[in-house]
Amino acid sequence: MREVIVHPSPEIWTEITEVEIPQPGPDDVVIKVVVAGSNVKDWLHLKALKKSLNSGDDIAGFVHSIGTHVQTKNEYSLGERVAAFHPMMNPHGAYAEYAVAPIHTVVKLPDIITFEEAATIPLVVTTTAVLDI
Repeated sequence: MREVIVHPSPEIWTEITEVEIPQPGPDDVVIKVVVAGSNVKDWLHLKALKKSLNSGDDIAGFVHSIGTHVQTKNEYSLGERVAAFHPMMNPHGAYAEYAVAPIHTVVKLPDIITFEEAATIPLVVTTTAVLDI
């Protein structure tokens, strides 16, 4: 599969690389990415830490594979439309054909929500959850 790596220096630049499709951990879902959201933190954190990474975290797409713990709960089906939040600063982010997300961040999408709309939700919801609004 193809994935985009964001490099922070000397100036921010991106590179498309070929890698294997990631495998889910026991509590993870691998998602076939249709739309990836983009946030300022996707390059800002990398620049501050001087780290190259696939830094996209907002995912919308289809369930491709599920971890063993997820399978036992029968919550998600292969091919199901979902949105999810990829853990920041970890490999297998949203800037790829396939991305990994922990099950506790995955939500099913009703048909009335487009993938473009869904990809704007994960980081915003996470940010709102930690703010005293």
